Amino acid sequence: MLFKRIKIQNIRSYDNAEVVMTNGSVLLSGDIGSGKTSILLAIEFALFGLQPGQKGTSLLKNGKDEGRVELEFELDGKNIIIVRTLKRKKTVGQEETYITIDGKTEEKAITDMKNQVLQLLNYPLEFAKKTNLLYRFTVYTPQEEMKQIILENPETRLNTLRHVFGIDKYKRIKENSLLLTAKLRELSRLKQGQISDLDLFKTRLNDKKESLMLIQEQIPEIEIRLKEISASRSKKDEEIKEIEGKIEEKSRIENEVEKL
Repeated sequence: MLFKRIKIQNIRSYDNAEVVMTNGSVLLSGDIGSGKTSILLAIEFALFGLQPGQKGTSLLKNGKDEGRVELEFELDGKNIIIVRTLKRKKTVGQEETYITIDGKTEEKAITDMKNQVLQLLNYPLEFAKKTNLLYRFTVYTPQEEMKQIILENPETRLNTLRHVFGIDKYKRIKENSLLLTAKLRELSRLKQGQISDLDLFKTRLNDKKESLMLIQEQIPEIEIRLKEISASRSKKDEEIKEIEGKIEEKSRIENEVEKL
């Protein structure tokens, strides 16, 4: 992201001001109270709006009813302009917000604008629902908050710096890799248990195949034998019919003999 220009109206010590940033590093210098921090806070407000717990009165110039910040920057080859306004009613709150991307302007609700900026800056959308120092670290690092980070325990300090420099994803990749590796080991052990009897099953399968081959070899002989048995049975059936006919003839003759 490359800041190009910021216009400020009724923000803190400024009535109307425009700061143009050139390519390369930009140094803000001046005496205490000259307005350096006001420019940084205006950039933060343009990007992220009022943060939870932040009062609009801390930005709007005393005695003024309206304030406005217009920030122009370049991101991923796109020229982007964000406009946010403050208005004094019972309290000082945010009003209209506009975003222009490559000449196309849209009015956005405050929440929608916040989500779109998070997407543009590649922040996780979960940050939209909670206060996070990373918003401010995008623009500048307050000395007291950096001191607070340094005084934290090593694990918290390391995690915070990972977030600040955008390398926390590598920690998640490492953690996810460890989880995946453990899962793969468990799956490997399960598969090994399932194939532990594979050699025994292969031996049994080979035995079955050999038995099947023997049976297939015997089939032609069995079919011939079956035909012979069928022919023999047919012959026997004919003999039985012939004998039954003779028995019936004998019975008939015996009946006639008895009658005579």
